[in-house]
Amino acid sequence: MSGRFRSGRWLISVAAIGLAIASLAAATPSGAAPKGDLPPGLQPTEVNVTNDLTYRWGEPQIAVNQKNPNNLIYFVLRDRFSFACVKAGNTDCNDLFGVPGKIVNKLYVSFDRGKTWTQRDFPVQPPGKDPLEWQGDPMAASTTDGTLYIAWDAIHLDATPPLGSHIYSCIAASKSTDGGLTWSVPVCTGTPVDRPWLETDLSTGRIYEVSSGVLGPLSGGVAGATPGTINDRWVVASQDGVNWTPLHRLGGTDGVNQFSGATSSRLSAANGVLSATFRSTSNAACAFFVGGSAPCTVFQTSTDDGATWSRHRVPAPSDSTGQVQLAADPTTPGHFTVAVLNSTSSRFLVFQTRDSGTTWSAPTEVFDSGPAFVKQRPWMAYSPDGVLGMMWRANQASGIDTAPFLVWAATSDDGGATFSTPLQISTVVSPAPDNGYTAEDDFSFIALSHQDAFIGWADWRGAPNSGDRAGFFSGVKLQAFTHASP
Repeated sequence: MSGRFRSGRWLISVAAIGLAIASLAAATPSGAAPKGDLPPGLQPTEVNVTNDLTYRWGEPQIAVNQKNPNNLIYFVLRDRFSFACVKAGNTDCNDLFGVPGKIVNKLYVSFDRGKTWTQRDFPVQPPGKDPLEWQGDPMAASTTDGTLYIAWDAIHLDATPPLGSHIYSCIAASKSTDGGLTWSVPVCTGTPVDRPWLETDLSTGRIYEVSSGVLGPLSGGVAGATPGTINDRWVVASQDGVNWTPLHRLGGTDGVNQFSGATSSRLSAANGVLSATFRSTSNAACAFFVGGSAPCTVFQTSTDDGATWSRHRVPAPSDSTGQVQLAADPTTPGHFTVAVLNSTSSRFLVFQTRDSGTTWSAPTEVFDSGPAFVKQRPWMAYSPDGVLGMMWRANQASGIDTAPFLVWAATSDDGGATFSTPLQISTVVSPAPDNGYTAEDDFSFIALSHQDAFIGWADWRGAPNSGDRAGFFSGVKLQAFTHASP
């Protein structure tokens, strides 16, 4: 076994996303082939999808058409804070509130597994709502019937003081049944606008959306709504992407105190079970959620769309870092995988449960062959066949958002007990963000089909000598990971 991976297999008990395509803009591969001994047919295919340095891009998500794996969508955030614009001191770049639509999402569609991409329009204004001119936090998912889903922050910002009283928003959702060429009229799901995720259960076709904040103007898209008093992570579900259930919380209450499930949270679903993870540093909250003292990493499941939860403590170290990663295995009920970073954020610790959280494996350590600097913006997901995929950005120098980085990925056929040798996905090192500017780029992404892993990230080599940020994509055959295994 490679020295990069150490797995513990024993169990330890713990408590309680048809029309003709116009103007096909083929995004071209960039850079040299990644290092390694992969045959040409197995080399990652790297594409600069956005390829427009007038803007700055970030936070891409990818969804695979489950009936046609050649068909992908790439949903990405675009803002006006480009290097050239900011450097010139352009008011249009620096005045956040004064220019409606400064931040928008753009949608790209591919029918050749991501080799070429076409930008497609989609309706952004939910009917019956006041103008919502901004978009952010792109999300994408798919269901087994070939339906593709997108969701996003739909926001109105107004420079009229006081600023807070003139901001209203909702999470908007839309769907496509023709591979992403046309999209339905969007609807508001009802959750607040703050770091949403969109997940689907392939076995049931159920769609879940979760986001953080308080209810009121920031959830219903109505300026005059009364603000709520509970700040938590709110989840809704739908069978058609149009009609959504009432809201439920990831957190809860003991009747007196309110306990939030919003910190470092993720969502996943499979086999009719919704699952979620989050952290807490409150002794009272940890005692309420899983028993015992803080800090705690919470894993919870629900069979009623989040109305009730069964909660367990993940045996993650108290000094673990990074966002808690979660993936539900669609092939095995009760099987879930959770990952955190160690205290130095240099290695992933991967845990799995096969009994819905009652017991957990000892951690498997995962890290690439590069220098032991910070790993960041990871994502983890299962393929329809139960192959677990992980991707991450690996800094090539000290610092968090001030270092150049490479993108890596690895797969596991046993839920995370052992992993393939990681593959370097990005062909060259991305320069460091200019002046540490990382706004509108909270995460990177991986989605898996039966045969491929599809990886999206924001890369700062978009403009020579300017360090601007573009939306990149790589398609990798799952066979490539097997070939690279020790």
